Amino acid sequence: MLFLFVFVSTFLKGQHINRDVVVLSQPLPETSILGYNDKDEDIFKLDSTERPSLKVFFYDVFTALDSWARYAVYDFKEGYLPVQGKHGWYWINRDGRIVKKFGNLFLEILQPSQKIYAAIRFNNKENKKELVYIDSIGRVLFDDVSFLNLNNFKNNIAVLRKSTDKKWYLANAKTKNLKLLDSYLQKRILYVFSYVNGLCKVHLKNGKVVFLNESGEIHLHQKNLKGGNSLFQYELFGKYIVGKSDEYIIQFDFDGNQIKKFPFYFEFIQITDKYILTTDGSLKATLFSHQYDAISLPVKENEIFVVDYLSDSLIGGVLLDTINHSMYYRLLSTIDFSEKMRTPEREMVLYYYHSPKYFYDVKIARSYNMRRFWPIYRKQKYFSDSDIKIYSFIPPVKYKVSFPVRFQIHGAEPLKYLKYFPNTSYLQIYQYKEKHFPKAMEKLKGLTEIYLKDCPALSYIPFSWMSLPNLTKATFYGCPNIQGLNTFIERNVNLTHFETDTHYFDPAFYDDMKKSRPNLKIYINGVLR
Repeated sequence: MLFLFVFVSTFLKGQHINRDVVVLSQPLPETSILGYNDKDEDIFKLDSTERPSLKVFFYDVFTALDSWARYAVYDFKEGYLPVQGKHGWYWINRDGRIVKKFGNLFLEILQPSQKIYAAIRFNNKENKKELVYIDSIGRVLFDDVSFLNLNNFKNNIAVLRKSTDKKWYLANAKTKNLKLLDSYLQKRILYVFSYVNGLCKVHLKNGKVVFLNESGEIHLHQKNLKGGNSLFQYELFGKYIVGKSDEYIIQFDFDGNQIKKFPFYFEFIQITDKYILTTDGSLKATLFSHQYDAISLPVKENEIFVVDYLSDSLIGGVLLDTINHSMYYRLLSTIDFSEKMRTPEREMVLYYYHSPKYFYDVKIARSYNMRRFWPIYRKQKYFSDSDIKIYSFIPPVKYKVSFPVRFQIHGAEPLKYLKYFPNTSYLQIYQYKEKHFPKAMEKLKGLTEIYLKDCPALSYIPFSWMSLPNLTKATFYGCPNIQGLNTFIERNVNLTHFETDTHYFDPAFYDDMKKSRPNLKIYINGVLR
């Protein structure tokens, strides 16, 4: 059931190492995107009706709780944990205690970077959502100015674009100052990244890359990288610039001088200030230090290490024993690779989401003893580099759960256990191969959002879903054989957003919906009809 795992093995200096390292492929966050379409219009997407096309870049994008909760590690040095509850948003400390209540001041507070948070609020005067940044005590920064792009603050600075004049500024969270960037950059910036050791990578509209210093001025242009103008991707890694092509990668210092050239292809997976996790063209994964010294992870010949977390001091992932068919989550120190934590063997959590009301994770885990899936409760586990905690599993439940939960599910097997969670509010289903959903799906009357993807055989959605009182959004991608979508849309009267890629309705249907349901937006292949 390891549907997300890309299996790779490691080579070091031409010699094969008897260990396998598996890189967990994480989906791109869907919560927020800054992109540009072919008309070069600014698009900020947060559950909005706008949809970017053509050139869209993802990098340093904050992920909300539901996106990053799959990680086993949360570093509280970055800031308090933002959590949404019944009465709005809260900040939680490492002990699980509420340290600040925001109420309904914000629609969403995103994961922090160095104690600076991006937050979404609703502007009642202009009747729209807007993005602001708040400091470590919850104050809105920069005189209440809103922005168009999400970016991580590093050393208190970030390049942001104001929503009022749509110009780019160097934002300093410490001085609360916004410095207008040079006019040369204003006309040419396509996308900006966060600062790394004093440099900020910027994509220009002509496809080139420049690097800004901490004053917001151009420090280095792609053409000034000695021997690197033909490369097509650049990354800031530690105190180096790394560029790659189809045949090699080149390491530069911050002045553009070439240091090393590697004659093979690298795919960057995860990067920190000290380490880089990569795969080469044959999907062999390697963990390197910032000096490009390959680091051997402590994995036995019969084990496979599924890496899903990397920081400067910790590396985490799932360890699979291919002989005993057991697996557990393992957290190691990157300093000496001593083990900091492991979960119970023969028990691997595959799906989990947060219930903000009770601060519990709801999990569907596969037990390799029983060869079946069980719903499991476990207290939320928070990790930081200095405070490692783990709570024991509670035995499988035999009763129904009353509070709302959110699920992301792959395949068919876990669906039958949704009968334990009748108040499921959010449901994503991927790669379902059957024509019908199980009867348990009929019980889900509290759904507010449905997302189906790559379910080619699915013919019918549950009849009870034809009238879901709270459903506001439905997305069906890769589901060409679903029947009855007209009825589904007509009967779900509170539906405001419907999206699909394979279905086309009669023009009269669109006209009727526009007249009777003006708040309903229907998208076919990303195009509003």
